[in-house]
Amino acid sequence: MVPKLSSALRPLLLALAVALCLATAWAQDWESLRLEYRQLYRQGRYADAAQAAERAVRAAEREFGPADSNLMDTLNELGLIYQVLKKYDRALSPIERALAICEKAHGPESKEYAEVLNTLGKNYQGQEKYVEAEETYLKALAISERILPANDPQLGMLLNNLGNLYSDQDRYEEAEPYLERSLEIIEEKAGLNDTDLAHVLNNLAVVEKELGKYDEALMLYERSLGIFERGLGEDHPLVGTTLENLALLYDRKGWKEEAEEARARARRIRSGGP
Repeated sequence: MVPKLSSALRPLLLALAVALCLATAWAQDWESLRLEYRQLYRQGRYADAAQAAERAVRAAEREFGPADSNLMDTLNELGLIYQVLKKYDRALSPIERALAICEKAHGPESKEYAEVLNTLGKNYQGQEKYVEAEETYLKALAISERILPANDPQLGMLLNNLGNLYSDQDRYEEAEPYLERSLEIIEEKAGLNDTDLAHVLNNLAVVEKELGKYDEALMLYERSLGIFERGLGEDHPLVGTTLENLALLYDRKGWKEEAEEARARARRIRSGGP
């Protein structure tokens, strides 16, 4: 015979069951939102991704609390999305929150802390605060070189960002060795069809073009374009950006027809046309 629950216990057990269901729903909500905004980001739907990431931040706060690593990661990724949208002022607050959480949770000599510093450096770079960006990147690089293997992909992408910063300031000879070292690491660790590799190839191509190494730049751009097309689809915004960069190289080489074809295709991508 199954014993009956006392009337006093029933409300308590019901409350516990409801609390458990709510906690589970919140956790699933955060997980589903994280999957959603990452998928939207990969599709190039950056404004939609930002909205989903904002909701994911609120879900993480509810489920995990204000000092949790899941919240830290979500805030950092929200900052990255706003950077792609060139909304650097909007990006700064979540990045700074992520950095504060990270310092307490992981310490200032951690892989996680260097990663969020890298994001902060990108924000300064987008705002054209080049001195602050360089200081932040170099701090993250020093941490990474102390604690990470020499061929770690995170180190490779940090080198890429530092090289890209120098490129943005027309410091191409300084940029080249950082990007070459980044390419060596990412080619080894990320795989030949990884979009991180495509970003490095594209950034190095810009530098080689400006240094007058047109044949090397052409090979790099073509590799980058192929990876983006295979990995993200032929109509992705990053394909359009690479085509625009390729058109500038064609201009330098005097290939007018090829330059116009690349620009026309980039315009179709930007406009969403066939």
